[in-house]
Order: sequence, then structure tokens, then C-alpha cells
Amino acid sequence: MDIIVGGGRYGVEAARFLERKSRGYVVLDRNPECAAMKELDLVKVSSADEIKGEGKYFLEGELSLSCPFSTLSRNTSSQQPPFTLQQRL
Repeated sequence: MDIIVGGGRYGVEAARFLERKSRGYVVLDRNPECAAMKELDLVKVSSADEIKGEGKYFLEGELSLSCPFSTLSRNTSSQQPPFTLQQRL
């Protein structure tokens, strides 16, 4: 299962590429009326828990990246993940 961040023009292109490869994916976008929802046959889910197996899904939300600026290397012992998925409710 692949994650496409952004359901705009390039997100739609990425989704079509994955479809040609017979791969499942989730489109993540803040806008439920984005191009991906209009152009692709996606199942809209309200949480990641609803994603079952391979398929084509849409999840409303955004990706928030956080990284320490005090070092150039990734701190693998940190209690915080290198990225977090934030979902609007």
C-alpha cells in the first residue's frame, strides 16, 4: 500500500501510475474536493483504521514533518517519530 501526499495534479498522476502497476494506495489531502476525488474512483475513509487491504482510498488530512535542527543526522533514540500524520476531524 502506497501513500500519495496531495490529491492535486501530480497526486492524480502518481495514482494513475500505481493503478497501471496494480498497486493499492491512499491519497492524503486536506481538501475533500481535490482533483483526485473528482477524477479517480476512490473510497473515502474517515480514519486510517478503515483501510483494509489493497484498494484505492482517500483520507482527509495532512502530513506534518518535524525534525531536530540541532543535528544533521536522524535521532533514532528520540521519543518522537521523525514524522506524524495529522488528521482533521
